[in-house]
Amino acid sequence: MDIIIDELKGRLQEAILKLSKPKSLYDFLCKKTLEGKLERLEYLEKVLSIDKYKLVFIGQVGAGKTTAICHLFNIIGEFEVSERGKKVKKFQELLATGSGYTTICEVIIKPSENTYFSIEAYTEAELKDLISSFADFIEMKVNPIKYAETTTAKGVNIISPEIDRALRNIINLKKKDREEIIDNKKKNITIDEAEELAKQFSSLENFKEELLKRANFNNRTETNINFEIGDETEWIKKTFEDLNVAKIETLSIPKRIYLYVSDRILNHSYFNSFSEIIDTKGIDANKFRKDLDKYVNQEDTICLYTTKFPNAPDSDILEQMQRHLSFKSKRFHQRFVTFVMPRGQEPESTISSDGTAIGDWEEGIKLRRNTILDTFIQQSLEFSTENIVFYDALRFYYNGKLNLNEGYELEDVENDRNEVINLINVVIKNRVEQTKAEIEQIKNDFFSIEGGSQQITADEEELLKKIHSDIKGFVNLNFVNSEEFVDKFVYYYRNQYHHFTKHAINRRFGIYDEKDYDIYNDSFHLAIDLVRKNTEDFKSKITEVIQKSAIEIQHHELESFIKEILNQLEIFYDIFLKQIGQLVYDEIFNKKFHPQDLTSNFWYHVINRRGKGSGYTDDICTIFSNQLDDINLILKNKTEEFWKSIVIGKTLEFFGQ
Repeated sequence: MDIIIDELKGRLQEAILKLSKPKSLYDFLCKKTLEGKLERLEYLEKVLSIDKYKLVFIGQVGAGKTTAICHLFNIIGEFEVSERGKKVKKFQELLATGSGYTTICEVIIKPSENTYFSIEAYTEAELKDLISSFADFIEMKVNPIKYAETTTAKGVNIISPEIDRALRNIINLKKKDREEIIDNKKKNITIDEAEELAKQFSSLENFKEELLKRANFNNRTETNINFEIGDETEWIKKTFEDLNVAKIETLSIPKRIYLYVSDRILNHSYFNSFSEIIDTKGIDANKFRKDLDKYVNQEDTICLYTTKFPNAPDSDILEQMQRHLSFKSKRFHQRFVTFVMPRGQEPESTISSDGTAIGDWEEGIKLRRNTILDTFIQQSLEFSTENIVFYDALRFYYNGKLNLNEGYELEDVENDRNEVINLINVVIKNRVEQTKAEIEQIKNDFFSIEGGSQQITADEEELLKKIHSDIKGFVNLNFVNSEEFVDKFVYYYRNQYHHFTKHAINRRFGIYDEKDYDIYNDSFHLAIDLVRKNTEDFKSKITEVIQKSAIEIQHHELESFIKEILNQLEIFYDIFLKQIGQLVYDEIFNKKFHPQDLTSNFWYHVINRRGKGSGYTDDICTIFSNQLDDINLILKNKTEEFWKSIVIGKTLEFFGQ
């Protein structure tokens, strides 16, 4: 294939060079079409050069991503546990986090000669900031009257439960249950040692100093921990549990955990097509995640959007997928997988058209698959049925043991695992085949142009002039809805983030990494959403104009031109949206909310508004709105300018006018 691509690239470049000074409209059309083909061919060449893909699992908090990953890649072990006073053996995931908790951070799994963990840790400065936020939260609980304006935030911790637990281990201040006599009755009450310590200090600053002293940062400088001797599965399980709660005294709290696994545990043959497995942090209320955007936009990733069976695809996942699938020129549908995780009898309990339970696992899966496809169709999103994969990690187990009553054996587990991995490999194979087919089509289109009549009729030239004129009719975009942007941005800030969380974001000048909050990234996506909503119909009308006129074209080479201009229109439109989003991001980050420190009059007033009576949120939102006073006008002018220069201007360039 490499030889074919190199030869085709050479011939395209040679043909374009010959047309560097086009002598006719036909020559110009050919030149622009071939340039588009060459650019696309170079991209497709990069796709085919991908040797292995990252598998990125994306899903809601608590959806079961980690459980599915562990069972799918056999990162499980059989352990002896106590049950009703007896010792029994049960299968458990090696990356378990404990009841009620999720993984503290993103986890990357890679095959390796030896088994070991490596972490990307929070820096000392970042840890100090987390401890400061933790102290603020404890202080608010201990002195609620002092923080009267934050009563609506009572019990709301801006730090995740997982980070909270890890911090408590670092500073050695736990929550403990103890029995006390209350009203002549024995009752279990929870004692928070951090709250008890806070009461001993007259000031918040002194309390923070004590917490920082307890953290003992100087001892937490290592980043690796290696397996040496013993039971390898038991070591992975215990070490991961300790990493997840920061119990290892020489390691800090991890921002990212890398698990390198030997072939004694991990079947390295699974990684013939995969380079690594990535278990991302669960999606919560935060809709716009930079870390997920990064993976989505990498060409060497297969994104598995995990979703529970009953409502697949669930609304959060559908929204995540929809945001990216709407960029049609990117062909994200080739790399997106809806990874559905049934549990128990859910497939059999699926209700059929006659209102009764379907009663069959395979039929229930089939019905849910069709429902998912219908959902994508209703949203006008391209998606393949082969990119919908079902996997019940616990299908053959009951209470942690193989369900022998149903006749299941380890062979059933292995066969099911291999089938799902093969289905993921099919997604990769299909992308490769689709890429090759597109290269073949480029070759055929080139041969058609190369061997064409080298001229167009007068009627065809008039038709092209009409298409040009019709497209030009869309050049002036009156973006009247730009005035909604600041209101939408402030509304999102007001309702997305809790009172206490707002202050944490503000203290960090708009970016709170621990919770993946970034108000500048919010502005990027909100601007794109607003502009798309108000321009997509115009883009569709341009497409209709071109397609309608193309029906009258009999000239085969011109068909290639029309097809190319439609492809390029999608590319131009996607570029237009991304540039608008980046423009708003830059305008707010580099100008409106700049500099991101206390020398900024804006941030000084935002941060120091806390603690000065009720109405905090209203006042902060007013400060935001005033600071963004002319951003709506900037957005309007730049949207209209970019529409004219990118979407319309670059499309009209195809006609040589």
